[in-house]
Amino acid sequence: MNSIERVKAAIYFKNPDRAPIFNGVKGDVLPLLMIPSKKWRPGWNKNEEGLFPHAGVEFKWDKPAWAKENPKYEGNKWRHLPREDIDEWGCIWNMTGRGDNMGHPGRAVLTDWNNYEEFISKYYPDPDDKNRYLFAHTLKKSFDDDKYRMLIIPFGLSELASKIRGFTNYLMDHRKHPQELKKLLEHLTEYHLKLMK
Repeated sequence: MNSIERVKAAIYFKNPDRAPIFNGVKGDVLPLLMIPSKKWRPGWNKNEEGLFPHAGVEFKWDKPAWAKENPKYEGNKWRHLPREDIDEWGCIWNMTGRGDNMGHPGRAVLTDWNNYEEFISKYYPDPDDKNRYLFAHTLKKSFDDDKYRMLIIPFGLSELASKIRGFTNYLMDHRKHPQELKKLLEHLTEYHLKLMK
């Protein structure tokens, strides 16, 4: 059995010859990673001063003036400081500066449903931006076609909604704001469906 056959057999419980291995690019699955858009400019929007990009080291940050002018943030020094990061969805992450983990979701960013339209118009990664898939295409070309290819989507709908609203708000929304929550989840679903096309 090759890797593709093995993974499909495991997914459908059809007796694979062994359990598929997910181990970076060395296993049966080839993870295809998306990267942030080249158009994304964290720290530039109103109310983003002091927020750093929540992205891997490959991301080249076009620093706003507040970051360029501070010697503490020269080069990649800022990555080694405790800080708040912002991702493409506008979600805030608490970072320790140690670099040994992805951080922890921080404060809620959509605390008032009255700001919903403004929020989604400001923070919506473009699923059709071909730059987001450049690394995935490069990785795919670097390996034989015998690996099961999987696009890695960073967060599911529920997890993403809870980061946007804050976990406690998200839980309360199921009872107190079900229509607003449904609208947000439909918006996130639409994005994920566009990624899969």
